Amino acid sequence: MAITNGQVSVTAGSAALIVPSLVAGGQIMVTNSGSKSCYLGDASVTSSTGVLLVANWAQPIVVGPNEPIYAICAGSDSTTVSYMVTSAKSG
Repeated sequence: MAITNGQVSVTAGSAALIVPSLVAGGQIMVTNSGSKSCYLGDASVTSSTGVLLVANWAQPIVVGPNEPIYAICAGSDSTTVSYMVTSAKSG
């Protein structure tokens, strides 16, 4: 699989889809390139239930098949999250 990448604006209003589900799963790098923290999780992620991704921090994540990743900010914060799919498992 080719490397794919992009950026997503994340706000507190509703969870933003950061990485769509990979049919066979794979490895991604998620970077909070903004100045505010955000929280990662599934489509129902909140700032109370998500995994914290602080500003200016990158985190590699291995995802299973058909598991998209969403992000949300707390309060009135917003940030930009960059992602790169670096490998995908063969299905």
